[in-house]
Amino acid sequence: MARRKIKKQAEPKNKGETIKITKRWRVFIVIGAIVAFLALFVAYNYYSANFEYLGLNFSKVRFGKLIFYHAEIPLFNQAGEIASYYNLYIRNDPRELRDVPIIGEIKLKSKVIWLLMS
Repeated sequence: MARRKIKKQAEPKNKGETIKITKRWRVFIVIGAIVAFLALFVAYNYYSANFEYLGLNFSKVRFGKLIFYHAEIPLFNQAGEIASYYNLYIRNDPRELRDVPIIGEIKLKSKVIWLLMS
């Protein structure tokens, strides 16, 4: 029978240096995982508190234990320019509201809406 020669794998000259390199990669991977987790956490919190619905940007606002949904509605002057913004605060999530009755009277006049409530 022929004998096989088993070749020994060449060991690195500085074994301590390869261990240091491996530890560095582990540290970089752990730091990268922490940064990725924090970025996902911040993005989730932002997008769960801010959303767009029917062309308006809403944000969740807390006043103590109460939660309101805030939107700024642009108010236009007769020239068609934005004159100011109306701050709208809604107690319920606007995405879940359907057919809200209005008690009062609505008058429409040439691109101007008047909502009169008594």
